[in-house]
Amino acid sequence: MSNTESYVGLRVGINILLNSDQCGSWLLNEPVNGPICFHHVNEGECTLSVDEKEPIRLKSGDFVVFTRFTKHSLTPCRGTVCEEGALSLDEPVTSIICGIASPQNTMSNSIIHGLPPYFFIGNENSFEGYELLNEALKIENKINGKNAFNELHRMLELLFVMSVRHMLASKGNRGGGNVNILPLNPKLQSAVIAMQQNPERAWTLSQLAKVCGMSRTVFSSLFRQAMGITATEFLFEWRMKIAWELLLSSRDIINTACRVGYQSESAFSNAFYRYHGIRPGKVKLLQQEAS
Repeated sequence: MSNTESYVGLRVGINILLNSDQCGSWLLNEPVNGPICFHHVNEGECTLSVDEKEPIRLKSGDFVVFTRFTKHSLTPCRGTVCEEGALSLDEPVTSIICGIASPQNTMSNSIIHGLPPYFFIGNENSFEGYELLNEALKIENKINGKNAFNELHRMLELLFVMSVRHMLASKGNRGGGNVNILPLNPKLQSAVIAMQQNPERAWTLSQLAKVCGMSRTVFSSLFRQAMGITATEFLFEWRMKIAWELLLSSRDIINTACRVGYQSESAFSNAFYRYHGIRPGKVKLLQQEAS
């Protein structure tokens, strides 16, 4: 199977957490908590600020995806404070949809895991059919709004999947990092698959190199060149992604820790917090708040 063909199996579930109009002076500070979240500018414009990087101006139709917890905020490009609960006809209105995407199979998780920490798709770097899909989403949201719950979810799911495919196909870098798809070197693929299938194992570089039939030095060098991160970093990030999904499926913390290679609950909790920004015990609470 070619890389292009493998992308056809991408499956995600969409959960909309915010669908609102903003005007005047407003701030959405990390508006969605989740390992994979998105923001779609339905109408108007706004400014995306990520960490300490140069702010990005988002326009109507722009779609932003964060593949892991990344400090960010959305603010207006201009405007003044409106009266509480009222939209001013004199001020520009920004319509925004924010939500969480959940991979529905291991392959989808693996592919999304290889994307940059964040990326965005707009009319300037879009794919065929992007403008039509955006227009349909805009019309559906404007006419039926929250009553079009199922329709909006299906459109956003399609937009998300097609955006990920576009990023992978172009190996673009419109965002915070390089696109790390499965390496073309079949020997390196063996190491990646081994880590993904056995995240609980205490892998060493020597063991992974042996799986690939390489020396430790050659393996480390080739892996970093192909993936943009070290094998150790890849294993850590994969474990944290799996841990999030396990916690959502109601597994307890110590069981989850063992499933991803941690014998100590405190060590796992600290690692989880370092990657996701929240403690393991709060994952289910976030899901309940979102439902």
